[in-house]
Order: sequence, then structure tokens, then C-alpha cells
Amino acid sequence: MPTKLTSPCKSFKCTELKSLEKYMLALSSAQNNSSVLYLLSVLLQNRGKMEFKVKVAVVAMLHALAAANMLNSEIAALPRQRPTTCGPLKDCDDFTEPIFYSQFRFRKEHFWNLLQAMRFTDAVRQPLTMKVGKRGHCHTMRTDHLLMILLCRLCYPARWIIDLALILGCHELTLSCAYNFILKKVHHDFCHLVSYLRRWKHKFAVFSKRLTDMGAPFHNLISFVDGHFDHTARPGGDGCVRRNLKDYQVYNHLHHDHGLMFQGLVLVNGWCMCWGPWRGAMHDAKTVVKAEIIQDLHAICQELGEEYSHFADSAYPRSRYMQTILKQPPGGSLSQRQRRFNALMARFQIVIENLFAEVVSTWAALQHKENKKLGAQDVGKMFPVSMLLHNCRAVFYGSQTSNYFGLDGMLEL
Repeated sequence: MPTKLTSPCKSFKCTELKSLEKYMLALSSAQNNSSVLYLLSVLLQNRGKMEFKVKVAVVAMLHALAAANMLNSEIAALPRQRPTTCGPLKDCDDFTEPIFYSQFRFRKEHFWNLLQAMRFTDAVRQPLTMKVGKRGHCHTMRTDHLLMILLCRLCYPARWIIDLALILGCHELTLSCAYNFILKKVHHDFCHLVSYLRRWKHKFAVFSKRLTDMGAPFHNLISFVDGHFDHTARPGGDGCVRRNLKDYQVYNHLHHDHGLMFQGLVLVNGWCMCWGPWRGAMHDAKTVVKAEIIQDLHAICQELGEEYSHFADSAYPRSRYMQTILKQPPGGSLSQRQRRFNALMARFQIVIENLFAEVVSTWAALQHKENKKLGAQDVGKMFPVSMLLHNCRAVFYGSQTSNYFGLDGMLEL
């Protein structure tokens, strides 16, 4: 932000100019260079109240006047607004390997493997028809471009207008429509994989044996369970275009913030799963009942003829299929043996906390809660899709959980 300039012309009351038309009118009626500089300084300081296109037009006008020597040379030192590009979308070949990995979190060869595994169309580069808007206007876009838009949008808490439009080389409206379409499609077609525990039932014996070899006091543990609170913006506001929730429904008193609740689970091989979303005010003990995790494990154990169990913290109900950290009784204290048990199991339980941290750090758009508006975006689909993409990365590059338990190479698409 430039240094605030003092107005030599007291007749200008720039802080009282509320509308965009008054800004433009005051700028055109300025009689000397110092007044124009003062107007520009106020405009840059209050840029949050103005439309982006108007700010670009005003700054471009001032730079044009400076180029024509109609203003002082001081105006040339002011920051330029980066323009957007409206050209065609860039291909993978337009990026070098290091830049492609930093922008999309996959190497090029693994990106094409992921796209082929998803099978949006018969051919990898075949166009896919998407419906945009309430009227359902049909547009076509290549599947590799759609996946690039999804990955790039989740990697950073970036803006369509400036950051992503410059990276991908396309208009911001096209990028926004394509992102909403591919996010819904990936969530609808593939996110059942992150909530389907039965897929790994033939590996339960391997998981439990590995934990027993590492010193776990149980012989039938297969996974670790914990809740995840996804921070979002406060409900309501100008961006809310659909029916929204109330503040008290999504406010979590433990985290002192608004958001959504998810139920997370990580297997010993590093495959992460999640269920949800639910309202942020819901407790973990209630979300695990709604997710039916215990019921699914009970049905699987009946098929296998053996008993297995999850492990969670003390906030969850203890049962045959859910072991928990020992809770201190009211008015009493834990024995030394019980404290040693909690300390031992905390070394294993920490893996799911590390998993949530790894997912949020890899897909950094989850950290920017101001841009996650409940009434304007599909916020509830972002975290499950990020968990799915994290599993895909774990197939190619491994994960902290699989490295910790020494079970690399057990995942597959």
C-alpha cells in the first residue's frame, strides 16, 4: 500500500465519496496533479469497497496520463494492477516439471495416470460437456483442463480474477464455472471411495498384526478415528445466494468459530476416509453415530468371522468395535498403569491428527475460511474431494501414516 498523501486541496472530501460514480467524477474534475495523487491514494486504501474492473480502469487511466506527461513522474511509482488474460487454457506442456508440481501437486506422468483412472471420457483429452447457470447452457471443455482447474484451485487460496487467471490463462468466469462443475462431478462419482470401509476388509488381518508388532496393547485394531472441524466464513452476507444456516447451527464452542463437522478415519496403510458434512455445532460422538462407522464394522466382522475395532479419543463411546483413550473419572484420578496406557496409545492416535494437518497444508484452499461461504459455494464438497486427492497422492508418493507404520506400497487407484 503506498504512503498516504496529504491533500493540498481541502475542497476534496474523498472519504465521503461512497459510490463508484463519484470516484470517477471526482477524478475527472481534478484540477492539479496533487489532487489526482490524493484521489488515487484514497482509492487504493479503500479498494475493498470498489469493483475490480473500476479499479483497473482508474489505475490504467492514471498510468496513461503519466505516459503522456500530463501528470508528475510520481505517478509512475504507484503499483500497477495486473491484468487478466482471456486467452485459451494452458496445457501441461506449457509448464515445466517443478512448476507443474508446485501448482497442481502432481507430477505430469502421475497427472495423466490420475486422469486415466478417473475415466471422465473414453479418451484422455476428449471434451466433456458441462451445464452452466440456472438455464443449463452447455459448454465443452477438455477433461485435462477441468482437472487442472480443480487442482490449481484447491492448492492455494487464490483469486479467480488475478492469480488463477494468470496461471491458467483463461477468463475468470470460465474458470469459476468449470471449477464448480468438476468439483460436483468428482464428489458425485468418486467420493464414495473415501467412505467405503468394506473395500479393505481383506487387509484387516495385516493391519492388526502390524499394530501388534509395534507394541499396541490390542490385537484387533485396524484404524484410528477422529472428528475434523472445517472452518468456514460466518453464514450470510452479500455472497449468500441460497438458503443458508443460522449462526448457532454452525458455530462450534470448542473451536470458537463457524464451520462444518466431518468424521475422519485413517487405516494403517495410510488410506484416509471421511463422512459428512454436518453442522459445526454437532459433537463427535453424534457424528460417529450418523456416519454408521461402528455398524459397518460390525457387519464386516460378521462376514469375516473375526472381531476388529477402531480406536478414538475419550470423546467417543466405548464399545466392542470402538476402543478409546481412558477418561479420568469424576472426582478421581487415573492409575499409573492407565496413564502409561494413554501415553502409549497417544503415539498411535496422533497419526490421524497429522493426517488432517497434511491434507490441509497440501490443499491450502481449505485454510482460507473467508473464501468458504456456506450460502454461495459448495463448501461441504471441498474437504471430501481433498481427502480423495490426498489418497491419490499417497498412491504415487506415499504418506506420513504409511511411512510411520512401514506399509508403503499397499495403496492402488
